[in-house]
Amino acid sequence: MSISAQDILNAYNYRYATKKFDPNKKVSDADFNTILETGRLSPSSFGFEPWKFVIIEKQSIKDKLYPVSWGAQNSLNGASHFVIILARKKSGYRS
Repeated sequence: MSISAQDILNAYNYRYATKKFDPNKKVSDADFNTILETGRLSPSSFGFEPWKFVIIEKQSIKDKLYPVSWGAQNSLNGASHFVIILARKKSGYRS
């Protein structure tokens, strides 16, 4: 695969916030693994990568999260995958 610098810039310039997901569509395993790998490889300032990803696909778990997820309710009602990013609060450099 050959990706040009312009392809990368175009991807970063195209920002889109999905307001509603189609519950009949599912992100393929291959595409989702690529998305997760880019998140895992994203650099942090000291190389600590102080985050973990929790992936939720089961609708029963999404249903339990729904009442306490006011900002994510549209995603919980349709997205095939729901990603929660956990971050360490104290992961900076210490001398």
